[in-house]
Amino acid sequence: MPQVLAFAARAHSTIARSRVTAENVISLDVGTTALKAAAVTPTGKLLARVNIEYKHGARVGPAGAVEQHPDDWLQAACEAINAVVTATGNDSARNPRFGAIALTGQMQNLILVHKGRALRPALLYSDVRAQEEAESIEQSLGQKNIKGSLMNYKGAGSCFAKWLWLYNNEPAILSVADRILLGAHSYVAYRLTGRYAADLTTSSTTGLLRFGKSPEWATAEIERACPGLDVKQLPPLLASDKLSAPLDYLTTRGVEELGLPACLIGVPVFHGMGDVASTTIGTIGVEESSAEYIYLGTSGWIAACRQGMPTPGPEGLFELLHPSRGLLLRAASMTTAGGNAEWARRTILGIDSTHSDFDAAAAYAPVGSRGVLFLPHLQGERSPFTDPSARASFLNISSDTGQAELCRAVLEGVALGYRALAETLGLSQDGVLPMVGGGARSHLWTQIMADALGRPVLPLEDATRTPSLPADVLLRPSPGPAPGRAGAPPGSSSPGTQRQPSNQGRGPPMPTRSTSRFFAGSTPRSQTRG
Repeated sequence: MPQVLAFAARAHSTIARSRVTAENVISLDVGTTALKAAAVTPTGKLLARVNIEYKHGARVGPAGAVEQHPDDWLQAACEAINAVVTATGNDSARNPRFGAIALTGQMQNLILVHKGRALRPALLYSDVRAQEEAESIEQSLGQKNIKGSLMNYKGAGSCFAKWLWLYNNEPAILSVADRILLGAHSYVAYRLTGRYAADLTTSSTTGLLRFGKSPEWATAEIERACPGLDVKQLPPLLASDKLSAPLDYLTTRGVEELGLPACLIGVPVFHGMGDVASTTIGTIGVEESSAEYIYLGTSGWIAACRQGMPTPGPEGLFELLHPSRGLLLRAASMTTAGGNAEWARRTILGIDSTHSDFDAAAAYAPVGSRGVLFLPHLQGERSPFTDPSARASFLNISSDTGQAELCRAVLEGVALGYRALAETLGLSQDGVLPMVGGGARSHLWTQIMADALGRPVLPLEDATRTPSLPADVLLRPSPGPAPGRAGAPPGSSSPGTQRQPSNQGRGPPMPTRSTSRFFAGSTPRSQTRG
């Protein structure tokens, strides 16, 4: 039995032991712009779902800083838990029917915690201010040693460089921290249970994990690059066989302090896995070792499962640890994907416009946006090249360019960026690509994606809920194959209408790597630093 199936069976028995009648699961997906929650029965029936936008959202600062306060995640989590419990009529302590809370969320963040609280806003995955620190790490360790020893080290975007930035710029706050946490779901789990943890998928994005058969923190390399960093601040690693055990249980005190329903006292909390792993399993299943898919949210990626363990790879490619031992996740990811459309919607159409307004405006322009091109690097880039100083650009604007051309150019620019991701990943040219995330709800954008990639795209009807599915699906036996196939896991996203590549071809030519770097260089590096 594969590792994840064993995890599911053990987790299910744990729930059964903890509450005889409590079998429903609350799953939480701690995203970038909002937290999604769902209550699901053991058979996969959806009881309730909510989407809670964060009170403040991410804050963008100078020199590539991007921060978000972890308590925004916690507040949204508590609000969502209360909402789904109330919606299912299970807010009475005399009728406890929930057997678990399971988590997933955004990865590659740096969060300082002390005595049950966050000390400062989290440095998000898209924060690239630590350029000088990245150069220092590379000088201390050498590029060859970094590539051979540090799993997915990505320069200024890595948590290693962010940690060193805090050491150089905020040493007093860093010295107070009990631990650092690396995922948004890890912080919510910490506040629910008081326990520190890091799942292997999330840990393998940070540049802090060493290559090897048995994953472990790269303590020797960290201490060599910066002897002042305290490696004891790193959280305990959750091995795959530990995901089936609860991190801890909700206590009476914790429920009262967080304002949660009394029926959740004693309910186990499962830490879960980072969003790439949960989205992958929710989209293509557990045992699919050759399947591929697209995720288009605030950030985005194309990912595929393969047999084997992560090895040093080319620039722009992540090889991540899969929750199932023996599988790895190969992903090529854009720092900003759907975030480009969100920025363009607010900037071009105004803050009161809707996503439907944006699609409608873009639809007025012809394929190719009358020659207008958009480079989608608003906050640096991770793939197909790694450059924290890269910035977005419009090209070929003329006096005839209007809102329609600008809006469509953004959608096409992101889609062509995905074509570059597919080339970086060495994606096959055959078969249908499932597509999930908020962008999958746009008929126009999914068609543009099919045109740019030159192959059919299948948006999932329930695309925005997919990342939270494994949190409850993996707590039941036999997760099964991918959604839309025979025997799909209960509660899985169902397929929508395929988008076939149109006879207009694959759209305008993809800007080359050198062109992208030219526009990245249009903002002098000295202007991207604080």
